[in-house]
Amino acid sequence: MHRTVALSALLLPLSIACASGEREDSNFSATAITTASSVATSDAATDGSTDDSSATASGTDGSSAGSTDSESGEAETDTDDASTDTAVDTTDTEDPSETTDTTDTDTSETTGVELDGVVFVHVGIGLDSNLGTAAEPKRTIQAGIAAAAELIDGVVHVAEGTYEVDYQNNKFVTLTDGVSIFGGYSADDWELRDPIAHPSVIVDKSASGGTDSEPNRAVDGGVGVGSDTVVDGFTIQGGTGSHAAAVVLLDSSPTLTNNRILGGAASGLRSYGVWCESSAATLMYNAIEAGDAAGLTGGYGVSAGVDCDAVLDGNFIYGGGGSSSTYGVWIGESAPRVYNNFVHSGEGMNSPIGVWINQASPEVANNTIICGKPGFGRGVYTSDTTAATVENNIIVGFQYCLYETDTFSEIVSVKNNDLYCDYVARTGWNGASHLELAPMEDSFNTGGATAAGNVKVEPTFVEPNDHDYHLKGEAETLCDLSQGGLDLSDLYTLDVDAAERSAPWSIGAHELDDACM
Repeated sequence: MHRTVALSALLLPLSIACASGEREDSNFSATAITTASSVATSDAATDGSTDDSSATASGTDGSSAGSTDSESGEAETDTDDASTDTAVDTTDTEDPSETTDTTDTDTSETTGVELDGVVFVHVGIGLDSNLGTAAEPKRTIQAGIAAAAELIDGVVHVAEGTYEVDYQNNKFVTLTDGVSIFGGYSADDWELRDPIAHPSVIVDKSASGGTDSEPNRAVDGGVGVGSDTVVDGFTIQGGTGSHAAAVVLLDSSPTLTNNRILGGAASGLRSYGVWCESSAATLMYNAIEAGDAAGLTGGYGVSAGVDCDAVLDGNFIYGGGGSSSTYGVWIGESAPRVYNNFVHSGEGMNSPIGVWINQASPEVANNTIICGKPGFGRGVYTSDTTAATVENNIIVGFQYCLYETDTFSEIVSVKNNDLYCDYVARTGWNGASHLELAPMEDSFNTGGATAAGNVKVEPTFVEPNDHDYHLKGEAETLCDLSQGGLDLSDLYTLDVDAAERSAPWSIGAHELDDACM
């Protein structure tokens, strides 16, 4: 499993400098998806057919694809797909079909290859009544999944374009166990794949409905789906209902890689990038963003609820711009592993929190956790019966880096973190707030936890105003950061860029093997 899209290419512009205490108006919003991809999400007509996704795109000759799918009755409208100038490495993919022998196919609409076990989906020229070949592709992603499920090791290749769904009208993408889907293929040539230059966008048009236990969604993980089912190279955007998510994983454990996942601008209480319960999903190398929820509880980049024992590794996770509280990662009654991520708390007016841990026992290690409102909020916040491990993290810009609410909300291991906040910690067993490291570590150790090796130094990021939280090289980063981490190679060996970590390990998401000071 590898990063095939540069993390910076998946992100939208963000104008925040937490480390320096400066803040500008942020345009890092799910509603600004067109900034990077120039994809127009026009209002395509949908009906009550069994197809779970509607779609819009331009014809391959650049003219409007004004045909109507005879099977679904869904109208096709224009989409202006424009590539960006961002350099993206797409030579290394996890698509098993890429190694299949190919035969050239000559068609008048699109060039490419026929691959055994592959179903092709193309919104611009496809029909769901087609066979799903490169020359005669399906139109909707759900039809492609259904066809691939009938094949041995079937996979789905999805051309660029906007694939509209509507959860409130029972139209959404549902995964099937064993069927992987890969986006980012050129509308004109199936041999060209670049998810940034050729975005395949799944967007939920639901404008109402959704509850806390059943939020609206663009993609549903499907019950019983396992880790060999991969979703790679898509932009997935939630709707604007009361509770809106881009992706919902319930009793489902797929692998999501190299995607841009955007929670919708929920009109009610909550917007989620990813909502997860009863899952052992793997989320790697994605940009995951909550939307701008209007309610009191705001945005959740990732909500890891009951029994969501997922792996979050190498992602950029953003808590959104909700009007009240925002959370990069919320963890409740579960034990996920949170490694090597850039986690941004979001910009909640009342309480931006990087990682909230409630009645849970996660491992939180080698993350760079960044404030969205300097001097406010909490980096890692624990509540109720908690037993968390917090090691090798950079936590910067908050009022409190670590905050235990009471005796039962324990962080059991606090080792080798960089805690650069107004207060390094509040320890729950005695209710004491600590400005400096020595009394903090004494307090944790006296209370039964283990605390050692922590530092309090200002991290030097490459370009925080442009959401680049890599440590600076060329001897511009303190050795306390670049060489101050624990060796956790029994858990993982790669950093946020999928680069090998080497001894002595760096603190934070980025492994810096450069000169230090």
